[in-house]
Amino acid sequence: MTRVKEIIKAAFAETVEADQKIKEFLVNKFTADGYFEKRELNLFLWDKDGQIEGIGAIKGSEMEKIYVDPQFDTEEVAGKIVAALEGELMNTYAPEVVVRVLPSEESFYDDLGYEKVGEKVYNYPEAGVEIRTIHMKREF
Repeated sequence: MTRVKEIIKAAFAETVEADQKIKEFLVNKFTADGYFEKRELNLFLWDKDGQIEGIGAIKGSEMEKIYVDPQFDTEEVAGKIVAALEGELMNTYAPEVVVRVLPSEESFYDDLGYEKVGEKVYNYPEAGVEIRTIHMKREF
């Protein structure tokens, strides 16, 4: 799980357009011991020649998290991860896939045919952090 945590940290450092406080909060949240197990996520790792390129997770019909190691072509690898996760969901006969993304990630999903269906702001007063997410979906 150490390599997974390294990729999550690197992905946030390179791609998330947010202030440092929000980045630190998100990294700590998603790298906490047992996070993926507690959320009952199906975690998928993508590797090439034994090197993990990215991580994806699904729960129900929702893509929960996608991280790509920034040393790789992030858009290409992220596209492969999304396609593979969608394939997994299609195998379960899910009629659609939903994903919550940060505003900086919205155009990526737009380009893949996802439509915006809402927004939500999550407040974490104990950390002094407010995070806006875009809710998107794509029907199969």
